[in-house]
Amino acid sequence: MSMFGSWFGGGGAKEDAAMVTNPTAEETEARVNELYAREIVPLNKRLKGPLGASSQDMLPRPCVFVLGNHSSGKSTFINHILGRRVQTTGVAPTDDGFTIVSSGTDDIEQDGTALVSDPDAGFASLRRFGHALVSHVKLKVRSGLSLRGVYVIDSPGMIDSPISTDQLASAAPSAQSHVIDALTRAKEAKLAAGQPTHADDVLLGRVGAYTAAGVNTNASPRDRGYDFPGVVRWFAERADVILLFFDPGKPGTTGETLAAMRTALSGMDQKVFFVLNKCDQVQSVHDFARAYGSLCWNLSKVIHRKDLPLVFTTCVPAEARDDGPEAATSPGDAREPAGSIAAAAGTMAELQENRLRVIDRVFSAPARRADNLVTRLDDAAALLVVHARVLRALHAEASQQRTSLLGAAVASAVLGLGGAGGAVFMMAAAGAVPAAVMGVGGLGVAAIASMQASRRAQAMQQRLLAAGGAGLDDVFRRVFAADLAEGNDDVAVRWTRVKPHVAQFVATSGVGALPDVSESQIATLERLLLEEVPRLRRQSGKAFRAMSAEMAILKAEAGIGTVGEALEALEGAAQGEGDVDEADAARRA
Repeated sequence: MSMFGSWFGGGGAKEDAAMVTNPTAEETEARVNELYAREIVPLNKRLKGPLGASSQDMLPRPCVFVLGNHSSGKSTFINHILGRRVQTTGVAPTDDGFTIVSSGTDDIEQDGTALVSDPDAGFASLRRFGHALVSHVKLKVRSGLSLRGVYVIDSPGMIDSPISTDQLASAAPSAQSHVIDALTRAKEAKLAAGQPTHADDVLLGRVGAYTAAGVNTNASPRDRGYDFPGVVRWFAERADVILLFFDPGKPGTTGETLAAMRTALSGMDQKVFFVLNKCDQVQSVHDFARAYGSLCWNLSKVIHRKDLPLVFTTCVPAEARDDGPEAATSPGDAREPAGSIAAAAGTMAELQENRLRVIDRVFSAPARRADNLVTRLDDAAALLVVHARVLRALHAEASQQRTSLLGAAVASAVLGLGGAGGAVFMMAAAGAVPAAVMGVGGLGVAAIASMQASRRAQAMQQRLLAAGGAGLDDVFRRVFAADLAEGNDDVAVRWTRVKPHVAQFVATSGVGALPDVSESQIATLERLLLEEVPRLRRQSGKAFRAMSAEMAILKAEAGIGTVGEALEALEGAAQGEGDVDEADAARRA
């Protein structure tokens, strides 16, 4: 047994005995992993698709991921829900890394190097982000936590970056095209000299992807020493609940926050919850309205929906923010700061109610896990369908272009070599006759045809990638014309996520290397979306009701919920589609 296993599961730890499990949820997770491994992973790998790690590369426990601007109260809130002062808090940034907090039998800490080396912990693939990231990750195991059997991950506060959102949204198409041309010429020169071109392929892919996504490649942001958006995406993909905290003093205006929402959290709407914290410290209704309006305005820039998501306006109780020893905190009555809007009648009660609603989302993480896995499978299959259909259309266009050139070459051979020579040329083009048999004239025609094919392929590549990938957009609109005509906004949103990957494929491999995707492969994905996903969704719903009842019991034990709420959840589980067995399991727990 690994060190991780001995801390969390060995010896029948009391905390782990309280972990919420459910047979239906486990069955759902197993089926999702099977489908992902069999239908999604191989095709995504062959097509260089838009998907990251497979759903099998998941954390062994449910996970709550807490993000936000620095000084937005993330760490204070984490201490509050855990019932212990685990994280250091303060107005200035207090932590520059990712901290994974989990329940255990003893208080133990582990650095990032040891954590990613543990095969049971689930963080091994973080190594791909390099030592700069691993050295900024740590694990804290704590006993006596209110929330047991769940990872709670605190993140470094997000800050302003030198690149503004306007710069991210703009690009210089002509400049980008010249960059791609120059890199392509450099690669061709290396190929002619017999030198390796792997580095050129990688650079071309990045520039092509950035160009297609509308990102200015001339910008050089100051970063953290590692791929921060990529790391946020890694944790977010594995999280069951994501809380994004904002401070009324700077509601969503930091560059990193907006960039994270635009990229790292894209496609995860169902598990992201927005929290405007510290509302009890706002001095007037006017200040509150300005902060709330500013947050909504910033969210509208990066959330491509007509309706903005719910924003929980809340605060952490004043006693939970007091400095002192590691004492338990509770969601009791908070003191109302003098001179703030919290002193108004009923305001503090509403902030407290919203805080309990946020805590309810946190405690629902185990119940949400199965449904999130189904959603991830659904999202992966839908993205891969868009990716595959666009590549299929590009492959068909490139093939038609090659066929046209071959026909022209054959016609030239027939006219230039005579009937017998033309016949030999046609046989050679089909691979039936060695090129040497064709003679000098035939070889000359073949060389000319090959040069023309290469030039046309390069012209097609440049047309597709130029002007921010406008050519790729044209292909997408042609392939999905029916969906777009019916007002299917989902397919357009998926394209914004898929497009950079298609652009990178075209930039690095060229249109001549585009794979042929069969209609049957795409049909398999579409059947998965129409048949398997709805069935798994119903199955995960059963697990959600039963596990919600179990979590209601844990909330009551932690003083966050009431016994009445727990009993009500148990009754709801019993009445839900006749799932009496599931409810009985929850009641016994």
